[in-house]
Amino acid sequence: MVRAWDAYLTVRGDSTKRLSFWSTADRQRTPDPDFVLYSEGYVSQSNAILVEALPVVAGDSSRWVLRTVYVGAGTAARPGLLAMERIHVVHEEGRWVLAHPSSAETEGWRRERVGLIEYVVHPMLRFDAGRAMDTAQWVEDTAQRFGISDVRPITYYLVPDLPAAFRVMGLDWGLTSDRVGGKANARARVVFAADPRYGEAYRHELVHVLLHPITGGASAFVVEGIAYWLGGARGKALPGVLHDLAGYLDQRPTIGLRAILTDDGSSAAASARFPAAAAVFELVHRRGGDTAIRNFLTALGKDEPTLDSLARALGMVPAELESEWWAVVRSYVNLAPRGMEPARAMRSRADRG
Repeated sequence: MVRAWDAYLTVRGDSTKRLSFWSTADRQRTPDPDFVLYSEGYVSQSNAILVEALPVVAGDSSRWVLRTVYVGAGTAARPGLLAMERIHVVHEEGRWVLAHPSSAETEGWRRERVGLIEYVVHPMLRFDAGRAMDTAQWVEDTAQRFGISDVRPITYYLVPDLPAAFRVMGLDWGLTSDRVGGKANARARVVFAADPRYGEAYRHELVHVLLHPITGGASAFVVEGIAYWLGGARGKALPGVLHDLAGYLDQRPTIGLRAILTDDGSSAAASARFPAAAAVFELVHRRGGDTAIRNFLTALGKDEPTLDSLARALGMVPAELESEWWAVVRSYVNLAPRGMEPARAMRSRADRG
């Protein structure tokens, strides 16, 4: 039983080999049952130490729960103790296999299928059916806009905070400074919505899952930029995100798109990178709608872009791109700060392409 888990850890980075270690039920439920690896990838680069192996039910030796801690180098940037993972190991057809604890963790939770989304609702929360229907329609519309034909359901865990999301994911705890937020596992088609400002409509994380067929393996600029653009972030839709970006840049007149793109993550420009990417996607959409966005994604490739490579992908010179990008950002300066837009407004805006 312990050997099965040890063997899994040796092949965990191989998406093909690791699948065979999971139970039949887990493999039928999701394309990739390893929620922790996709969301908290540092576990594959850390030292794994098994600290506990106990029967799930006392006296039943056919199902065990194993707890493993992950230990890093112990630097200031990455403290030594990173996370504790909980996994079930069960006997199936003469061998030990892994069983994800999410099934046991969410037993008795409300489940509602709305369009492509399978909502799994924490008992502490109320389910807003109207908001869920708007979100499901938005998912359908967005898939159509970008030629996404994958009709497999998206499992959407609606939880009150990140610790609750971690427990469903299979972590007793994980190192984080946040109490709310979102997580997405695009391979498994799973969303963890742990921010009450979004509830049933965590569109940023849904974008990561929905557009994975065309953004998988792309740069963070692309993956996060298009999620900021389509789904908002930090409790706000795109207008609020870019309004905040405009205010941020007004206070830092020496920072422009080139500086943001060349930043190594250590300066004031770092926090502006993904909102700036969203502004680039808005610029592209204004120039040519959804067709231009799809062509832009193809032209960018997989590497993190520079101002020069972005300009080439758009058939522009860098100075022209910088100027038009600034015009997009400044168009949001005079907007009143806002939170999430109503679903109908979001859909009407999305239909422009």
